[in-house]
Amino acid sequence: GQAIDTLPAVLNTAQAADIGLAEASEMVTKAVMGMGLQFSEAGRVADVLALGANATNTSITGLSQALSYAAPVANSLGLSLETTAAIIGKFADAGIDASRAGTALNSILSQFSDPASKFRTELAAAGITTTDFEKALHQLAAAGPAGSKAILAVGQEAGPALRALLAQGMGALDELKAKLDNAAGSAAATAATMQNNLNGSLSGLSSAWDTVKNT
Repeated sequence: GQAIDTLPAVLNTAQAADIGLAEASEMVTKAVMGMGLQFSEAGRVADVLALGANATNTSITGLSQALSYAAPVANSLGLSLETTAAIIGKFADAGIDASRAGTALNSILSQFSDPASKFRTELAAAGITTTDFEKALHQLAAAGPAGSKAILAVGQEAGPALRALLAQGMGALDELKAKLDNAAGSAAATAATMQNNLNGSLSGLSSAWDTVKNT
């Protein structure tokens, strides 16, 4: 069943993020459902969360929180889990915290999915008419100053996030997405590292205790 499908992913996420099983289970489940995936893909979710957190200025918990805001609309626009996580990761690298990143991405994507929105009108005015969000993002980056009205159109909340994403360059986003596309095994590796660090700390502690006892 569902619980058995997600168990390895949940265990690795709990260890990698240093959180309880219930919280890890909720994170993995929300991401699977939000992105319209199968529960058999829980391992992919855990790997993307682990590598995304390692590769950017956020944590597994932060990335998961932001993803929970943005996943349903990202999924409806046909964005992959990896692309969505990469955008959130780049928001984080620009110093935008998790809840703001998730809210901003949700807002940008919602406006992009509405053909009548001011965002879409300004994109069209800059010659950007694709309904593929990734393509539109690359075209907006290439448009330079001609795209500034479109960036302003997404509003005061989401505008700065979109500007920060574009300022880092599409190369940085594409590179992170490529990494996330090859994230297999990341959750287990991160969990193992956490476990080794813990064991290291514990053995350090016991040798310190031995020194105290024997003096």
